Amino acid sequence: MNHDDIELINKIIELTKKIYKIYNTLFELEINNQKESNLYSQNLNYLNMLLELEEELYKKIPINKIDSYLQYSDRANLFKNFSDFTLIINDFHDNYIYKRIYNRLHTIRKSYLIKIYQENTFNKTEPYFDLTNILYQTINEDMLNLFIYETNKLKLRINNTNYQNGFTMIKYIISFLNENIEKEYKNNFTINNKQFICNRIISDTFDISEEVYLNTLNYCYYYHIIQKEIQNISKKDLYTSDYAFENYRYLLQICFIKAFSYLIKDNIYLKSKIHDIINIDNIDDILNNNDDNIINIRSERLKVYGSSK
Repeated sequence: MNHDDIELINKIIELTKKIYKIYNTLFELEINNQKESNLYSQNLNYLNMLLELEEELYKKIPINKIDSYLQYSDRANLFKNFSDFTLIINDFHDNYIYKRIYNRLHTIRKSYLIKIYQENTFNKTEPYFDLTNILYQTINEDMLNLFIYETNKLKLRINNTNYQNGFTMIKYIISFLNENIEKEYKNNFTINNKQFICNRIISDTFDISEEVYLNTLNYCYYYHIIQKEIQNISKKDLYTSDYAFENYRYLLQICFIKAFSYLIKDNIYLKSKIHDIINIDNIDDILNNNDDNIINIRSERLKVYGSSK
């Protein structure tokens, strides 16, 4: 990276810090019952203005240098192993600004790979790309939206102001970290009553086999996140223990398992694997979680280079 590249990425970092500050302001206004206020609306407008400026800065990044920008944004080499869920559940908030940048750069890189895949213009200097990359991204976004939905449901049921505020914060954190989620929520950060699971559309449309679909769920989520990060759930007294942070973290983990259960609703194999590693009394109820407001969308299977089946 040359001087111009360093200058550009530093501008992005500074602008990201301003966006993060607006997000914190919006959160504080909401938990103080000012979501309908003029001040909240003014900050939403300011956020959208900053997002437009951010978009213009990212457009200036030379696509042939995107990997260098990724390396610069993750100089400690943390984010290859830290998912957004890891950051949130463990409250690694000091990393949010750089994780947003890292995620955004990854999205740009992936969009470029999809484009040259569609145009069939790959050459030997470019990394191999397959459709499971698109599938994984959609599964990840489904998980993020379901996680927001589950934490919001819990917020409406639990009688603990600190926890309620924490659950409110989730939608802001996830939106801040993920461009596509941000686009859904940035107008007013109101959670929809219905949630649509869209990853099966990608699987159907591009004729991704059930084996590949299962492997994506298995390796991307079960092994990398559930087995690695979530299996340490232990049962706690949620209302009388002095370890408030640990109880809150426990509830976030439960919401994560519930979110994942919607993606594997009919998958006995993954359900049994989760059942074996998570030691809580109501794990069967969690894995058999049902909600009529969560809809798994399917479509006719299509061949990528042929007619529909």
